[in-house]
Amino acid sequence: FGMSLMPKYSYFKLTIMKKGFLPILVLLFILLSSSKVFAQGKVTYTAILESQDFRELKAELIFKDNRSLFSFLPDTAVKAENEHSMNLNNASNAEFEISMGEPLASYHQVFIDRHSQEIIASERYFENGELHPCITVEPTGVIDWKLKNEQKVISSFTATKATASFRGRNYTAWFTTEISVDAGPWKFHGLPGLILEVYDDENGVQFLISKIEIPNQGKPQDIEAPDKGKKLTIEEYA
Repeated sequence: FGMSLMPKYSYFKLTIMKKGFLPILVLLFILLSSSKVFAQGKVTYTAILESQDFRELKAELIFKDNRSLFSFLPDTAVKAENEHSMNLNNASNAEFEISMGEPLASYHQVFIDRHSQEIIASERYFENGELHPCITVEPTGVIDWKLKNEQKVISSFTATKATASFRGRNYTAWFTTEISVDAGPWKFHGLPGLILEVYDDENGVQFLISKIEIPNQGKPQDIEAPDKGKKLTIEEYA
């Protein structure tokens, strides 16, 4: 991943001057074909959430072209100890605070389409004593990241620090431009590289990378938006 796909400028200039237009087209075709290796992949994260009693969950992000889908993995999902408990700390963090004995992996997904600039998530809302499925829709680009002049190595990748406030929490993210895709866990996006790690300043929400597959090993997975339940804006859901 550390190797650049682009040739040195001097070589590219020499090709233009000496070999004409056709070799340039062939070269561009090779470059574009090679870049497709980075257009799809799968990332596994360890998620630690305050709303799930700080127990570790596994989560998966798959991305392809302009789409990505984040899901919690069912074999490691946490079930609430009290199947009739409910934890709603505040409306701004309601997406992580509903716990009614149903593991997050059974319903919670986040789909991001950068072409249509939409985030579509499957959620649950509580009304009249019952949980109901719903779909929330909101625009992309609402996280105002501040890039910092600070780097560290995560899983052999050089990562750069960024900070932002989002949904009532202050977050720190570490992303790598060595994997140049605008993708990350949950609703985190908008940085010039894959987000490897993100956490809030109280560690109530943490996503830590554990595995990267680029391209996907095995059969590529379809990336489709969730569509089950009532459709709500994020303001209506909150």
